[in-house]
Amino acid sequence: MYRHLLVPLDSTELSAFNTGEAIRLAASLHAKITFFHAVRASSLHAPESATDQKAGTAILSKASTAAASMGVPCAVELAASDHPAEAVLAAAQKHHCDLIVMASHGPSSVLSGSNTSQVLHKTKIALLVTRVEANDPRAATSKVVAILQDEHRSISTVLRAAQKMVQTPNTGSGSPNLNLPALARMVHYLRDFPSQWHHRREEEALHQVLRQRAPEHRALLDRLEMEHKREYDLVRSVAAAVDACVSSGRIDDLLLHTLQLHLEILSRAMTAHIQVEENILLPIARDALTPQDWLHAEHQFAGSFDNTALLSDHSDPAFLGLFAEISRDIGL
Repeated sequence: MYRHLLVPLDSTELSAFNTGEAIRLAASLHAKITFFHAVRASSLHAPESATDQKAGTAILSKASTAAASMGVPCAVELAASDHPAEAVLAAAQKHHCDLIVMASHGPSSVLSGSNTSQVLHKTKIALLVTRVEANDPRAATSKVVAILQDEHRSISTVLRAAQKMVQTPNTGSGSPNLNLPALARMVHYLRDFPSQWHHRREEEALHQVLRQRAPEHRALLDRLEMEHKREYDLVRSVAAAVDACVSSGRIDDLLLHTLQLHLEILSRAMTAHIQVEENILLPIARDALTPQDWLHAEHQFAGSFDNTALLSDHSDPAFLGLFAEISRDIGL
């Protein structure tokens, strides 16, 4: 029985899909996971180095959040290497893993040349290939579902970070040690990313088609869209609580409790909503939508999958840097 999985990650939809598969496998085996991502060593001194490392931190943080939501213990490693396959094998040995869980971008019969193929030929431990992209008969479906689930992980990761921040113990100076500017940026993300990007595309790319293909589920779609609107109100309540803390100049117990309460209500609402979408709505969509529907949805999502953009407040590099810093500080 496998006890420790190594799961290499990159910034593709296929990697996002593989993350979910690996977490479900680990949960069924009562195993732990080490998520691994490698940035190019040759670019460490290049201008894009900092962005690459921040994007890697974002990828690992989202995977960690997804594992935590399933009760799967995990660790993460961000390494620098110009030879990804060798880096994967070294990480597996370093962490004493007994199974590597990967996906492949190449055809199933011609894996040579891909990193997965190199790992396959050199590894001394078991390797599980969860999906071969070029051999996936439902590639459009897999891609759209992977994007939506990864966006859910982005939202959940920011929620988790915000909750950990407000749970920071009192420093003894009479005021909790809260980074209010950082928290305000996170609330800004929770307000704008769902309303301007994630929810809008869900409703346009999936809900509208499902209302035609599966009219018996219109009540569920109505409920989910109402929940979208309610979440915007809840985020505004959190933002008001943060503003009150900023205005006061000193965070007393009442202000802190109010902030914690509103953030907890928001987190519960968003988490429950995501669970309904992933456990009920997406299975319905898989059954009801036609291959052409999924191809159309893929076209609407085309170019949207970017782990950097998802956590950079609409391509704002400052938020990605903030997110990476918070991830390190609170151990995500």
